[in-house]
Amino acid sequence: MNGLIKKTAAALCLTAGVVTLIGCTHYREIVDPCWPERYNAMAASSVREVHNAQAYKGHILNHSIWNGDFDGEKLHPSGIAKLKYIAHREPTALVMKVWLQNADENDPARRDFVNGLRTKAILAYLATQRNDRQPTHYEVEVHNYTQPTYPAQWTDKAIYNVERNIEGGKAQMFISPAVGGGGGGGGGGGGGGR
Repeated sequence: MNGLIKKTAAALCLTAGVVTLIGCTHYREIVDPCWPERYNAMAASSVREVHNAQAYKGHILNHSIWNGDFDGEKLHPSGIAKLKYIAHREPTALVMKVWLQNADENDPARRDFVNGLRTKAILAYLATQRNDRQPTHYEVEVHNYTQPTYPAQWTDKAIYNVERNIEGGKAQMFISPAVGGGGGGGGGGGGGGR
């Protein structure tokens, strides 16, 4: 037993060293060494992608000039106000894109012609809004989005409830607007029974 403990300890140390050197490489092939960080980054990236796509769509809608902003090929005051808003945004980019809703024309050749005239009108107005210290180059791109709107019943519901003296802090019962055509009808449906 004289050298058994020393030989056993040496063998264990040597075995532990070999297992450490060889075992770590095999261990890293079996498990993911970046376990939480890799999957946290992938989850955050997927959330960011959805948010960025929605923000980009909102940016397009915010920088769009709609068919209602034109009278034929001439800008309405609403279109001029929108272009003024776009031109005076801060910080100013060197290249700024403005989107134009595709013209309501059935003939494709006529639609392209009207879109071209509207693009020229937009660029002509934006040229008058340039800042000498930081000139901005504008690009106009045509898209087929429809202008986002909301139903008029929402406004009617709000006005109806304001007229009925809504008080803060109390439970409110909102009326449902009539669906499907029909007659007048104002009143009914505001109060609930006790």
